[in-house]
Amino acid sequence: MTNSLADPRFSALWRDATVFRLPLKTRFRGIKFREGVLFKGSHGWGEFAPFHDHDDAHASRWLKSAIEMAYSRPTSLDVNCVRVNSIVPDCDAEEAITWALAGGCEVAKVKVSGAGLSRRQDLDRLWAVSKAMGVGAKLRVDLNGALTYDQAVEFVNDCQGLPIDYFEQPCSSAEECGALRGATGVRIALDESIRLSEHGAKEVAEIVQGNADVAVLKPIPLGGAASTKRIGEKLDMPCVISSSLDTSIGLAYVARVAAAMAPAGTHGLGTAALFEFDVTRHALVPHQGEIHIGALEPDSANLDRATEGTKGAIETKWHDRMARCWELLGDDPVFDLIST
Repeated sequence: MTNSLADPRFSALWRDATVFRLPLKTRFRGIKFREGVLFKGSHGWGEFAPFHDHDDAHASRWLKSAIEMAYSRPTSLDVNCVRVNSIVPDCDAEEAITWALAGGCEVAKVKVSGAGLSRRQDLDRLWAVSKAMGVGAKLRVDLNGALTYDQAVEFVNDCQGLPIDYFEQPCSSAEECGALRGATGVRIALDESIRLSEHGAKEVAEIVQGNADVAVLKPIPLGGAASTKRIGEKLDMPCVISSSLDTSIGLAYVARVAAAMAPAGTHGLGTAALFEFDVTRHALVPHQGEIHIGALEPDSANLDRATEGTKGAIETKWHDRMARCWELLGDDPVFDLIST
C-alpha cells in the first residue's frame, strides 16, 4: 500500500490542488453544493469529487479517473461534438419544462421517485415535459433503484402513452430490472448495477446482459476511460456515457470518452446546467442538443468564487479523503503516469 503522506507525488499534487464548492440552482441528489478537488497534471486538469455517501474504496476509483484525466495524453477523435440529453431535476411541472427545453435537446432525462405521494407529481412532470418537447422527443426516466418490483410494475403501467426511451435502474437489483423488462416489454437501462459493482468488466457484463437494453456508463466513478472501455467492449448493447454532476473540467473529459466509444449516441452530459456558475469561464452546457469537445481550464475569477468558504475544515476533509484513496490505490498502474 502506498503511503500518501510520504509519497512526493502526492505532496506535489496536493500542493497545487484547489478545493472547490459550487452552488447548485436546485437541490439535486440531496445536495445544494458540489464539492471536490481540482489539480493540474502534465496533460490537463484532474477532478476528484466523489459524493459524500461513497466509501473510500469506491471513491478511490474517482481518484484514479482524476489522475488519468490530468496525466494521460488525449487521443485523437473523429468528431468535435456529441449529442446530449437535458436534465430535469425533481421539481414542479412548470419548472420541469424550463429544464427540459434548455439547450435544444431532443431527449430529456427526468429524475423521479415513482412511489408514494410523489407519484402523481412525477407523472405530471413527465407529461408536462413530453407535451412541451413535442413530437419526436424522448424521455429517459431515472429512478435510481428506488422501487420494489411491484412498485415498478405499477409505475411503468402508469406511464403508458408517454414517449419513454427507457427506464433507468427502476429497481436496486439488475435481476428485478430484468424481470420488469420481461413482464412489461419496456426498455431498461442499468446504472447503479454497473457503477457500484465490485466485479470486473466480464462479471459486470454478465450481470447486465439479459437484464437491460442499455448500459449507462459513468467513466469517472468507474475508474476512468480505460476501465469504462473494457466494460463497454464486453457488452452487446448500446452504451450511454454519463456524467457524475461534474464541473465542466470533468465533463469535458467524459465527453471525450463518449465521442470515442459511441459518437452517434445521445449521452447524459447535460448536468452543467445545474450549477449557478462553473469553474470554467463558460460552462459546458448544451446548445442545439450538443456539447463541443475540447480541453478546458479553470477561469481564475470563477475558481476564486468556487473556493470561498473552503479553507479550514472543508479543505482538510478533502485532503484526508484524497490521501486515504491514494493509499487504497496501492501500486495501481495509473501512478506510472505521474513523474516524480
